[in-house]
Amino acid sequence: LVTIHGEVNYPGVYKYASNETVEDLVLQAGGLTNAASLANVDVSRRIIEPNATEAGDTLAFTYSFALNPDFTIPQGETPFTLQPYDEVYIRRSPNYNEQQNVTIEGEVQFRGNYTLTSSSQRLSEIIKQAGGLTKRAYPEGAKLLRQMTQEEREMMETMLRTAQRNSGNDSIDVKKLLTLTTFPVAIELDKALANPGSDDDPYLREGDRIVVPRYTSTVSINGDVLYPNTVRYKAGEKADYYIDLAGGVSSSGKRSQTIIIYMTS
Repeated sequence: LVTIHGEVNYPGVYKYASNETVEDLVLQAGGLTNAASLANVDVSRRIIEPNATEAGDTLAFTYSFALNPDFTIPQGETPFTLQPYDEVYIRRSPNYNEQQNVTIEGEVQFRGNYTLTSSSQRLSEIIKQAGGLTKRAYPEGAKLLRQMTQEEREMMETMLRTAQRNSGNDSIDVKKLLTLTTFPVAIELDKALANPGSDDDPYLREGDRIVVPRYTSTVSINGDVLYPNTVRYKAGEKADYYIDLAGGVSSSGKRSQTIIIYMTS
């Protein structure tokens, strides 16, 4: 038997054939994937010494070489044939990347999905690629939602379970929080656009979702007030002003427990 690992279409164990080459095994495994590298192919070989009287330090022999596009070894190099129990490793090309997309929603000229062209692409560049903001955009309220990696999910789980143990009760619903697949990244879009390439202009990564809300000149008052409604925003006024416009707090409400949710939240 011989084994092939890595970037072939059907990695696995295959029956050994006499005088078999790496090319033969690659073809038997369905050829290389688009991600395969021809520059660094390794073959590991068992040490078989039936007459040995003591253990040695060497665990296996390894042979490394490049392949031609037809999977053959370049001319001038020593011909190489496989032996039983050889294992062939086809590495992934270090420069292979699948398209990585981000999504822009809301008040940009051309909303939709965009492909990142480099690993150092920033927020301001994608906004520019989307035609910039519309006249109705409210950049101060823009949000960036990021997909969690497996490492980030494990880290969050550890932090949540630690917080739960320290609190001494089950007030933290770990299972419910672990259903979240994204987390918000703090951004200030107006600063990012004013200072492209600065620390205010974060790098993007696959799965990012950018939401640019529309500016609204109104304030909504809901909950335990007499007349929940939406009123026109007036600069400089505090929460009590808007509560009074909604008829004031009802008999079951508490003004001291008023919650204010800003567009930037």
